[in-house]
Amino acid sequence: MKRVRQTDTKPEQEVRKLVRDLGYHYRVGRKSLPGKPDISNQAQGWAIFVHGCFWHGHEHCRLSTRPKTNTAFWLRKLAANRERDGRKERQLRRLGFRVLTVWQCELDSPTTLTERLRLFLDGSLAELLGRDEAFLGAVERPDYEAGENGVSLVDLFAGCGGLTLGVAEACRALGRGLRVKLAVETDRAAFDVYRANFRPELTSQPSLVEEWFGGEVGSPPSADETAVAAKVGRLDILVAGPPCQGHSNLNNHTRGNDPRNSLYQRVVRAVEVLRPRWVLIEQVPSAKRDTGRVVQRSTEALRKLGYDVSEGKISLVHLGVPQERERHVLIASSKGRPLLSHAYDLGAVAPMRDVKWAIGDLEDLTGTTLYETASRLSPENVKRVRWLLEKDCYDLPNRLRPACHRDKPDHKYKSMYGRLRWNQPAQTITTGFGSPGQGRYLHPTRSRTLTPHEAARIQFFPDWFDFSAATTRAALARVIGNAVPPKLGYALARYLLSSDDEQSEVGDTRRAS
Repeated sequence: MKRVRQTDTKPEQEVRKLVRDLGYHYRVGRKSLPGKPDISNQAQGWAIFVHGCFWHGHEHCRLSTRPKTNTAFWLRKLAANRERDGRKERQLRRLGFRVLTVWQCELDSPTTLTERLRLFLDGSLAELLGRDEAFLGAVERPDYEAGENGVSLVDLFAGCGGLTLGVAEACRALGRGLRVKLAVETDRAAFDVYRANFRPELTSQPSLVEEWFGGEVGSPPSADETAVAAKVGRLDILVAGPPCQGHSNLNNHTRGNDPRNSLYQRVVRAVEVLRPRWVLIEQVPSAKRDTGRVVQRSTEALRKLGYDVSEGKISLVHLGVPQERERHVLIASSKGRPLLSHAYDLGAVAPMRDVKWAIGDLEDLTGTTLYETASRLSPENVKRVRWLLEKDCYDLPNRLRPACHRDKPDHKYKSMYGRLRWNQPAQTITTGFGSPGQGRYLHPTRSRTLTPHEAARIQFFPDWFDFSAATTRAALARVIGNAVPPKLGYALARYLLSSDDEQSEVGDTRRAS
């Protein structure tokens, strides 16, 4: 092991040559940058790490073998390497760098790797993502159904359609149309909003996923499930956002052991019945700590069905969403090997977007509808907001908080009654964005909380998206706060739809070797 080179390895040399052939200049191992990237260009704001598959724990890779001697030591060491890699990458992204990880095994297919490097270096995908301002400010719905080589979609636990919207945008970017075959959602307001923006072919009422896919995973499809599969027909992509409340860190009662957590496996059952080409499931990161191991069991079941699976945690702020929101994501493909890290690398946006980027143009916008107006504050909260603005402070001192929030000077909820900063991302948007007592949701310069319109913008919903079917303030807050930011669906679907054939070619090459 001591003879293994730390720098200037053969994979690094080969990647450098590919970068040079593409016409890019770079520095090697720049010590002033976190992690000393193997290849970087500080002026252009990009960095590339070239990782050995064994030393850096490349998932599902033939070169990333489990050590047979002194196993516990090596597993700890490799886990520490992965943790350090992630930390250095996050530090670089905070400095505004776009970061790409190239794995040793990718050199088996130089053509595919060269295309991946080209996309990363010339900013083709970054330019596409740079249209986000136009996307958010658009007032007319694009014709997502137009386009050749249409993509069929099923959305389970669909909410108001955040994932569907992301896939629709990915299809539009690739010149393909979208057909929503089936959308399942139990919340009446959320489903009505979904139906106002998309027209699922098989559903017209709120319903439970288990009403459509009620069989046990591994059992033969029931007559009803077979009938649904026949109506759906050939399916390209199945997306799902199972309920997260049972895993949420805000749930102090049944967190990690909640009956709702088992609904994750309803998605696996739907995959078993419908056999889509691609699968995309999002959840909160704490889902991995569920006592029933629902994510791990679902991953095993999908692999038994013949899917290649990649899963992990994604920070949405690095995908251009202007809020500190992390999600656990699972992607699967029935043909080819998807890599979540590749989707994350290619979808990353630098620098990170802040609150002003998202809602600065709405600061003085006045309206009369629920969507354009903020919740009414109590007299006590009005005084708190005025104090923050007059003192130009962002955190309320303990003495001005409600009694229940000042039992301990070092309480954990310092963001509550806090004011948002223009130059930073927002905290995670929840259903409580209209209440200062539920988070940092006070406007940076106005004596109010966020309006639903502003919260929707921070969630990455465009201005044309129709939320009017949510007719009460509580329903509107629930629909927006529970939504999946469409940018997540866009980045992952863009990767899956455009890269699946290339990944299949790479997988075939590796299996042949």
